[in-house]
Amino acid sequence: MEWTSLFEFRELEVFVAVVRTRSMTGAAQNLGLSQPAISQTIKNLEESLGVILLDRQARPIKPTAEGDNLFQAAQMLLEQQSKVISQIRARNPFITHRVNIAIVDSLSGNLVPKIVQRMHNQVGRWQFSSGLTPDGEYAFSTGKCDLAIVAEGQATTELHIDQHLILREPFLKIFPRNYTGEVHDLKIVADNLRFVRFSLESTAGRSVEQHLNRLRLQLPLWVESDSPMAQLELIASGTCWGYLTPTFLLSAPHLLEKIQVVTPRGAKFFRRILLLGRHGHLGSLPETLSEHCRLALVEDLLPPLLDEFPWASELIDVPGHSLKSLT
Repeated sequence: MEWTSLFEFRELEVFVAVVRTRSMTGAAQNLGLSQPAISQTIKNLEESLGVILLDRQARPIKPTAEGDNLFQAAQMLLEQQSKVISQIRARNPFITHRVNIAIVDSLSGNLVPKIVQRMHNQVGRWQFSSGLTPDGEYAFSTGKCDLAIVAEGQATTELHIDQHLILREPFLKIFPRNYTGEVHDLKIVADNLRFVRFSLESTAGRSVEQHLNRLRLQLPLWVESDSPMAQLELIASGTCWGYLTPTFLLSAPHLLEKIQVVTPRGAKFFRRILLLGRHGHLGSLPETLSEHCRLALVEDLLPPLLDEFPWASELIDVPGHSLKSLT
């Protein structure tokens, strides 16, 4: 039979793992992917080749005749690929990693340059993609990226995923600087200012909505925006208020003088920023990268905010680092 269709080495790696473990679940555990991602990859490979590769009625799963042919060829291809990469790296030790990272867009603009500057000689090639946390989680769970820096969400419950906590920060109430009305009774606030919110497709949006539900507060829908810059511009205009975290404020430092950030009272809610890595993959790089992210926050990004809002140092947690000395 002629294998004329194109496929990716990653698809072959997934297929070989399924055949070796005799199950989709076993392959998912070995590769640090979700079981649905494994199933979809096998389906895509079968569709691209036009054959059925696995006998799904057998227990445990076993390859069909076509699948066994591909399995034998794929093992040789993957072994040869590994040898070629090892040879290249042996000749050029500078190229230690080619790393593809998904990063939540609220941090990407500020954190990515700091990561690259701090680790410029530790990684041969960087590739970053930004988006909402669910997008980053999906890219990570399907193997489209090596690491993900995201707000805590669904992917963090998966097995065989290492989680490195980078930051824990509170959601804060943000008002226009010239607003002099009530700031703690949100029913009164709603009579004076419009509420701007994140989309419920975002992790931040769901966190805010859950908090409002706990308060049994329903605020009229007006503007949804997953851009912290847009929200801050609306709040600074004098007619709106919203919930944002300290790192969201990093996107518009020029607007800090036009807003007021209110110290939370009563129940607080937080977001956790995590770096996700597959267990056993990339050696010590995930932990090293996590620590450089923490250092970038403590040494470069948070000090200007803490100069403006020194009380926030009591609410922000960067593991292994004290923020009190910055105020």
